[in-house]
Amino acid sequence: MSIHRFQGKSKVKTWLFQIAKHVYYKHLKKNPFPSNLQFDDSGESLANLDTPETILQKKEDDMFLHFAITELKEPYKQVMVLRAFNELSFKEIGDIFSNSENWARVTFYRAKLQLHDILMREVKK
Repeated sequence: MSIHRFQGKSKVKTWLFQIAKHVYYKHLKKNPFPSNLQFDDSGESLANLDTPETILQKKEDDMFLHFAITELKEPYKQVMVLRAFNELSFKEIGDIFSNSENWARVTFYRAKLQLHDILMREVKK
């Protein structure tokens, strides 16, 4: 222990907190904060939700969704991809297709309905 380096310019408690703080900072440098933690509204960590089962389930869900999107007809497929994955606004999507913003909204809504039907049909198989 390094108690012999304590100079007495502060309380022992303050000195120990400073040591703890620096040990924590060193730990964070070696072990970056994981991005797969969930937080509640107060910012406190709840749990690491990435278990092998959840990772596998997410991969399967992603593949299933990708398959379903490929089953959509044009322009529904393109509008779905532009909106859901590229996060374009309805105005931008309408401009790409030389149509109105409202056309893009309606087309996206219809694409969601078709996607839902495809997913439900596949689940029933």
